[in-house]
Amino acid sequence: MIIIPDIHGREFWKEAVTENEQERIVFLGDYMDMYPDEEISYEDAVANFDEIIALKQKHPDNVVLLVGNHDISYMTDRDWARVRFDAEHCYELSGRFSRHRDLFQLAYQETINGKRYLFSHAGITGQFLGRCGIRQDCDNLARTLNNLFKADSTDFFNALGMISWWRGGYDEFGSMVWADVREYGLEGTDLVGDYQIFGHTWLAKPVITDKFACLDCCHCFTLQDGKPLFLNK
Repeated sequence: MIIIPDIHGREFWKEAVTENEQERIVFLGDYMDMYPDEEISYEDAVANFDEIIALKQKHPDNVVLLVGNHDISYMTDRDWARVRFDAEHCYELSGRFSRHRDLFQLAYQETINGKRYLFSHAGITGQFLGRCGIRQDCDNLARTLNNLFKADSTDFFNALGMISWWRGGYDEFGSMVWADVREYGLEGTDLVGDYQIFGHTWLAKPVITDKFACLDCCHCFTLQDGKPLFLNK
């Protein structure tokens, strides 16, 4: 399995995918909305995004494209979704996401050696599931979340827009596309499932504990002995 955190127009994923194209490849979301100081052009970033789309189309069963808060910006007109938003190209990007919406999902889970791994953009908590009326012990949590995402219900998208003060919001906790890793603490006590893997919070080094891994550090990872490890480093 290859795990690829937040892209934001960057190309660090390409070498890992080229060498492991037949493996399960999980992108953790946030494909556009580049950081200004990295000086990635819109043209280069959108070409990079198109390559990721093409990879998913080539390997539909092996490649997982999760959505992050920056992707939802172009999938909905809700005000909370506008963050480092590309207003100049919003119609073009919204069209891209709309045409390929069926390729994206909100969560992914896989059981390996009896251990359930949950993948999302920012982490799934019991508080968030309770807000959505979802039982933590449902048969397939990722499928339940993905079905709600596809249904585009107002209540569920309002829940996705929950932002805590860690990210400049006013909610008690953040949603699975908005929560900051500092909300969980190193114990990750409110994170559900056996092990969670997510990105979203930019880090110089990944945070990898016995409960979760936050990997937004511009590097690809693989699973080994139950935890993510740097790939080819």
